[in-house]
Amino acid sequence: MSGFLPTVDILADFDRDQDRALWLLDASDGMIARDYSAIRAVLLSARFRLGLDCLDVRHSALNAVRDDRGELKSHHIELLEECRAMLRQKAYVPERDGSE
Repeated sequence: MSGFLPTVDILADFDRDQDRALWLLDASDGMIARDYSAIRAVLLSARFRLGLDCLDVRHSALNAVRDDRGELKSHHIELLEECRAMLRQKAYVPERDGSE
């Protein structure tokens, strides 16, 4: 995707789950929080189950109680990482090797 904001209208126009997965990876936390219901409706209509599950995990993490340092608890972090990995795989985005 380009550097433009990935609006929900763009998501609704996609025909492939690969494009939807990349859109979800590009979407900001603010957009997920603000447009959660609309995004969920689009993914539900498209029958993109992985996208729905990952959207729910991300939305849950945004609303989760933090630890005493203000950080997400480890189980939320792990779930988010698993979702991102599955979305990258669906979108064919290569994993980073850490050498960058």
